[in-house]
Amino acid sequence: MMASIVDSHIFKDIFGNATMRSRWTDEARTAYYLKWEVALATVQAKLKIIPQEACDEIIAKAKVENIDFDKLKEKTELIGYPVLGVVQQIVSICRDGLGEWCHWGATTQDVTDSATVMAIRDSLDIIEADLDHIMSSVAKLAEDHRLTPMAGRSNLQQAVPISFGFKMARLLATFQRHKERIEEIRKRVLTLEFGGAAGTLATLNADIALKCQEELARELDLVQPEIAWHTERDRFAEVGAFLGILCGTLSKNATDIKLMMQTEIDEVSEPYVPHRGSSSTMPNKFNPISCVYIHALAATVRQHSAALMDAMLCDHERATGPWEIEWIVLPEAFILTAGALSQTKSMMAGLQVHPKNMMRNLNLTKGLIVSEAVMMSLGPKLGRQSAHDLVYTHCRRALDEDRMLIDLLKEDKDISAVLSNTELEHLCDPANYLGLSGSMIDFVIQYEDWKEAHEILNVKRRPKSLDIPEDQIFRTAPLARERRLYDSKLRRLHLNHKYRVEGIESSVINKKAQIDYTKLKLAGCTPAIEEIVRKVFRPRKFSADLCREIGMQYVRGVILHGPPGTGETSTILALCEYFGLEQKVINGPELIDSLVGNSERALRELFKEAQDDGS
Repeated sequence: MMASIVDSHIFKDIFGNATMRSRWTDEARTAYYLKWEVALATVQAKLKIIPQEACDEIIAKAKVENIDFDKLKEKTELIGYPVLGVVQQIVSICRDGLGEWCHWGATTQDVTDSATVMAIRDSLDIIEADLDHIMSSVAKLAEDHRLTPMAGRSNLQQAVPISFGFKMARLLATFQRHKERIEEIRKRVLTLEFGGAAGTLATLNADIALKCQEELARELDLVQPEIAWHTERDRFAEVGAFLGILCGTLSKNATDIKLMMQTEIDEVSEPYVPHRGSSSTMPNKFNPISCVYIHALAATVRQHSAALMDAMLCDHERATGPWEIEWIVLPEAFILTAGALSQTKSMMAGLQVHPKNMMRNLNLTKGLIVSEAVMMSLGPKLGRQSAHDLVYTHCRRALDEDRMLIDLLKEDKDISAVLSNTELEHLCDPANYLGLSGSMIDFVIQYEDWKEAHEILNVKRRPKSLDIPEDQIFRTAPLARERRLYDSKLRRLHLNHKYRVEGIESSVINKKAQIDYTKLKLAGCTPAIEEIVRKVFRPRKFSADLCREIGMQYVRGVILHGPPGTGETSTILALCEYFGLEQKVINGPELIDSLVGNSERALRELFKEAQDDGS
């Protein structure tokens, strides 16, 4: 008999799913405990802390099927925690007292926290897999409806035209950020807990304690902690915050879909399944169902997220609570999040889009939705404020007189004097006022390629071949340089967005150099690539004497770049490193001043040859 909604025979697969539930059952939790104890025994036997015979016996007996869960329940109610009850059962079934070596130097919370971390790790994998499915569906919607015009809405009123693909691309970009958050969480949260009673590892010899901790972390594929964190619960609070934020995104999307399903709007619908969303009394009804569940799930997860903040208030080095909140909240938060993701996954995979109704709604305001386009075209000719007041007057007339805005605009002599009828018709077509929606959609869809490009350019390690300061390596160019990369049509895009993109055009360097740098163009480094192609892959030949004098066996090309602060140097170096080219960095006036005789002459001649070549 189940009292919780996540275990209810009726509701459990609406408000969760079996895969996520399986990570948080009593059996799963106990399995994580046993995995920890087995790993500890393995490591300690390797380090000669416990006998190998004891390790082998512990490994043989520490299995879930050997645990009596009725006895474990009794012990947990008596002791207050399940770990000791598990350890006691292992000790009792091991032969010849070898089980006494189990749990050596550890404390209950070491096992409990590490088990929770392992459950979180598996649960994040499930969430990420669901996100990938959802993102695939959303990306297809964005691509399919790249130019499907609809009303963009502010304050629940029509504002300016957008495309439905643009709306979906914004959702996709949010999910992309959530994927990044998962990666960040893994770095911080998937951390071993092993410190003993107060976190100092005093139970183990000082010369071996940290090695034992390091090896245990490696055995469990977790990060070794820099220090104990028994009462520093920020890691789990961060997980809760992430789940709340993720569900907030799912709920925002559900809100939009629910509103767009209103009879008077009817721009999208949840997937049609006979009798889903039907009414017991009104045969005509097709109610949103997934949206409703997602709202309820997201609201509950947000409350659980807040509870995890309360769990942070732990006293001293080992607390009198309230870390038990985590035992209540984390399983439900993950299961409910999985439920929200499952509902979203099925909804977005089968979402029905109604472009005709979107266009119908665009025409509801008699063309007023494109009034901004008309005003901005009149502004340079009549003045912005004058244009605003003039178009505003015609907007009011269109509503009062039930006429189309374009007809009133054509009748206005002041407007017809500066804009032709053809121009007005173009301006009043909502499909022509989608701004840079298409380019933005393309970039969001190409995000993974962009990310790969920037991973090439923004590596953290210091390449051995580059003798320049760490903080100057592989930085992408700042705005000053980017302004030279984009034409005026893309200026608005790159000025207002964190990530910037220029058009992608694949090109072949030559038959000998088969390097695919298409993705690198997403990082905004086309000029640098072209420079390398021109100067290196299609090089001028330099004399052996000149090359020898600057310390290189053979120079294929000389590339001049700068000025300082534009990011050109680091971009060129990054690309050379990526292409496997050897570089010798010559650092401007300071180096020239330090050179004497033939070296200075050689350097200047190289520079001159490069300049003569058109650089």
